Amino acid sequence: MEAHEKSLIDNQIISLREGIKAKYRQYHLTNQDRYPEFDYNTNRANYEPLRDSFDEEFYNVRGYDRETSTISIPSINTLALLFTNDSYMPGKKILNTCRSYAEGPTQFVASPEVPVSVLPQQSAQAKFVNRRLAGRLMGVLILGVLLYIGLRVFAPVASGLVIIRPAHWSIVPQELIIEGKVTDAEIVWMVVHPTISPTYYVQPPSKVQDNGSWIGVIYVGGPNHGPDSLIYQIQAVVNPTKELHSGEVLSSWPEAELSSQIVEVIRGPKRN
Repeated sequence: MEAHEKSLIDNQIISLREGIKAKYRQYHLTNQDRYPEFDYNTNRANYEPLRDSFDEEFYNVRGYDRETSTISIPSINTLALLFTNDSYMPGKKILNTCRSYAEGPTQFVASPEVPVSVLPQQSAQAKFVNRRLAGRLMGVLILGVLLYIGLRVFAPVASGLVIIRPAHWSIVPQELIIEGKVTDAEIVWMVVHPTISPTYYVQPPSKVQDNGSWIGVIYVGGPNHGPDSLIYQIQAVVNPTKELHSGEVLSSWPEAELSSQIVEVIRGPKRN
């Protein structure tokens, strides 16, 4: 394998790991007894709550049938290997399931088309009905486009995006609360950038309250790695031009309709 290909695979695995961690943190914040914090090390038993969150996500939250063949819930052994063995690559179905867990529901590929020769021939009446239906759908589509354009033109423009907490040059732990203000926006995304690395980590988004305030949890480096006193940059964005996903790894700050000031913080000592 060439170095470029290996680097690409490594970045994908890093992004997948961070995405899974970000989704699990949401479960942890919802139910800390059922989904406790744990170390992503080689101890297989540590990964049981994470696997339980996979079951909850697919079978309860998304309503998948347990006989569904398009997903494959990873075992605790698979999860341990995914997080501790840099040369391990799970099978395609498990990999797609992990990505879906981290990023949201995937668009599954439809079954292969039935050969034209075995399709029933449409009657003239059916063709007429289909043309009328297609015309109505086209009308709805055009109306939707016009409505979207109208909303974009006349909708209030977001403004005043600022990070209030943490303060510039403050010493922070690995997991910290971030707060800010914005006008005429619904969702705020946060991005963390370690200054010694070319990577930019997308954090879980925060919902804007009626008074314009927003609050969330971000993660400055990992719990078990990264030198003390490392400087991290934090930026918040609203309405990014490209869709963002929690845990996604970028190569630069994301382009967006509105960006906040960049806040630099210092990572404090690791906990014993």
